[in-house]
Amino acid sequence: MSTWNWAARMIAVPVSTAVAGSVVFLAPWLYAANIALDDALEVLPFFLIVGAVIGLIVGCPLVCLIDGMFERCRFRHVIFGAVGAVLGWLLMEGAFAGGAWDAIWSSRTFWMTWAPRRIVVFSIIGLMSGLLYTGMVSLIDRAIPRERW
Repeated sequence: MSTWNWAARMIAVPVSTAVAGSVVFLAPWLYAANIALDDALEVLPFFLIVGAVIGLIVGCPLVCLIDGMFERCRFRHVIFGAVGAVLGWLLMEGAFAGGAWDAIWSSRTFWMTWAPRRIVVFSIIGLMSGLLYTGMVSLIDRAIPRERW
C-alpha cells in the first residue's frame, strides 16, 4: 500500500467516526428538544471533535489490525466498526481503568440497566461509521493507487 493511500485512509477513520457519531447523537437530541437546526450547528463542532478523537484512539489501530488480518473480507470495516464502537464506549465508561472489575465488569446494575441501550446505540454508530469508511476507502482507492508504481 502506498504511503499516500495509507495516510488518506487514516484520515478517513476519524472523519467517518465523527460524522456517524454526530448524526446518531445530534439527531435525537434535536428531535427531543425541538431545537432549530441553526441552533444545533453551534454544538456540532463538539460532537465532531469527540467523535474524531474516539476514532483516532480506537478506530485507527483497529483499522490497521483488520486491514492486515482480514484483507480479503469485503465488509470487514462495517463489521469491525461495530466492534470498535463498543470498545470505544467501554473505554469512555472506564472499563479498562484500575478498579473497573468491581465497578463495571462484575456489576449487575451496569450490565442490566446501562449496557443494553448503550451497546445498541454505539453499535449503530459503528455500523454507520464502517459504511462511511468503506465508501471513503473505495473513493480513496480510485483517487490514489494502492500499489506503488
